[in-house]
Amino acid sequence: MARKSSGPWFWDERGQWVVNIRGKRYYLGTDRDDAYRQWHELSATPEATPGKVHIFREFLAWCKRYRPDSFEWYDSRINEFAKTIPGMGVSELKPFHVQSWIDTKKSDGHKRGCLIAVNRALNWAVKQGLIDKNPIRHMEKPSPGRREVILTPDEFKTLLSHASDQEFKDLLNFVWETGCRPQEAYRLESRHLDGDRCVFPEKESKGKKRKRVVYLTPVAKEIVTRLARKEGRIFRNADGNPWHRNNLACRFARMKAKLGRKLCIYHLRHSFATRKILAGVDPLTVAELMGHSNGNMLATTYAHLRQDKGHLLRALNQN
Repeated sequence: MARKSSGPWFWDERGQWVVNIRGKRYYLGTDRDDAYRQWHELSATPEATPGKVHIFREFLAWCKRYRPDSFEWYDSRINEFAKTIPGMGVSELKPFHVQSWIDTKKSDGHKRGCLIAVNRALNWAVKQGLIDKNPIRHMEKPSPGRREVILTPDEFKTLLSHASDQEFKDLLNFVWETGCRPQEAYRLESRHLDGDRCVFPEKESKGKKRKRVVYLTPVAKEIVTRLARKEGRIFRNADGNPWHRNNLACRFARMKAKLGRKLCIYHLRHSFATRKILAGVDPLTVAELMGHSNGNMLATTYAHLRQDKGHLLRALNQN
């Protein structure tokens, strides 16, 4: 039951200041002085009324129709934020409303994703002519952080040994072998198969500017050939449901205690980049295999060569 208060109060479970005004709850962040400042501003604001246009609902409906693969990601974040500002019109939305919400998130990467989701919905509303401007357009995004975990072949074998079913092992092996984006593996269907390659047309590729070609090793080719079906996604879990970020995250979470650390499937893609470069494959070729138009992303994000001291020492001593 919501606690009634004539002023801000610190909610231990959420780790931040909260206030109830006219039956609505507002999250005010972790700083006491800033919380009281926001409380006075909110108290002086006339009671919010529902906007004439339900921006977030309209955006999610559009997303479900035209961006179905991203819908679940946007839906979970936007609906969570909407619950923190019940009845508030977009004209009354201020950056501190969003900041108070994302401050409840633990990691910078999660905070960044939440801000991007809300920002995207409002930018879409501007383009559609539903609102004149995005009130949080200039909010600074938190750093995305870096996925520094790189698996050696032996560590990958250990990961596979803790996978309890073949369906999970097939997905892990495919991403490890090809270096593809996880979402490309999720979306893969038999119609994309073309001999030793998987070809996604422009409209189904990231950026939608050129075809995405995923090249197959013998191991990867055996997997997709064995799992190929007449229609629908190739990779499915033991229940027969397509893999996606949420059910896969649950699998990795359950394996954390056994592995002694937290992993995600993207670590396999990063490991692919570093593994290939250490094997002597030139960076531009590795970038092409991973679906990048140039080597910039590879150099700044994926190739964690600083973790391999032996490789750096050998490079230093080359004549």
